[in-house]
Amino acid sequence: MTTFTEPPESPLGRALAKRSGGDIDGAIELLLAAAGESLADANLAVTLGKMLAETGQYERADPWFRHAMKLAPDDVVVRMGYGAFLGEVGQFEEARKLLGGVLREVRVMLGSAAPEERAGLVGLEGFIASTEINLARAAFEAGDSALARELVAPWLADADHWPSAHAVLADIVDRDGLDPTQVAEVGLASGHVSPYMVCHLLERIVDAEPCDFGTLEGVVARADGCFAFDWKGVEPPLVEVFARARELFAHAVMRGVVAAATCPRLAALVAHPAAAMDGDANEVEDAATAVSDDEGEDEGEDEHDIDVDEKNRSVEALARAFICHWASVRDRIAVRERCRGDGGRGLRVCLSPGRVRDRW
Repeated sequence: MTTFTEPPESPLGRALAKRSGGDIDGAIELLLAAAGESLADANLAVTLGKMLAETGQYERADPWFRHAMKLAPDDVVVRMGYGAFLGEVGQFEEARKLLGGVLREVRVMLGSAAPEERAGLVGLEGFIASTEINLARAAFEAGDSALARELVAPWLADADHWPSAHAVLADIVDRDGLDPTQVAEVGLASGHVSPYMVCHLLERIVDAEPCDFGTLEGVVARADGCFAFDWKGVEPPLVEVFARARELFAHAVMRGVVAAATCPRLAALVAHPAAAMDGDANEVEDAATAVSDDEGEDEGEDEHDIDVDEKNRSVEALARAFICHWASVRDRIAVRERCRGDGGRGLRVCLSPGRVRDRW
């Protein structure tokens, strides 16, 4: 099997360095020069094909992929690269067959590897993720939405691969006319949910009149358990919805509509926004317990009641300060323009190529 890494001094290593630096044209020139000296490197050929395809030069890319397949027809890296290319140019059935075989072989390889061998298989998890998501895209284009959803589900909450996995699921929701709220709710309950799916649920809650802070607290708590990374600040729409949630909750606490201690995560967003927006679950819990009476509960003692009152007053003071600082936020958010499609059922945002293209 071709290696997952290349020596930096090799032609391929230098080309990959140029690509990482943003000079893909220079990288292609390096690879073409190296290929002119020797056509025996399958890894170089498939990488050249990928870069040509990335720049839209599909007709030039195809023979390099085919050449790589002739050199190493059993190599999983070569087959995955060619399978992804076939899906990109619309040959979905061929892509699905090729990528399906790659996925089965990689799973067997990972399952049979000894612990010391697993450590040496650098990037194998990412390799599996890329294969499954590429296969899901091919399955989607071939009309098999059920298989596509099954393949992307494990990667929706993954720190590195959720954008591509979500893009496939968003296309399924759009094409099949699914209810995005129901898909997001089921995903959150199962743990197979992306940050944008959670964002959709949060937006619906904070947009409702009146805002249900108990439900909002529950969604945030469940999402915290699904993600092992800083999901709250991963994209601007999430930052925006949490800014509004903090503002609404602070107003509600100040007016006495809700007690801060009943929603520790929302209280933490107001009292300790930096820690609450951080991906470290321990820090979030520390911030939450600073305004919660969940631990050390002893309802029979007056001292405990005084502590809870003091905590609530502390958060209320912070809420007032927060409201003064963000006095104009609510008005700005109230009049913000939303780009909604499908009669308001979905929310579509265009981002840079290679990132998330669609969300709801």
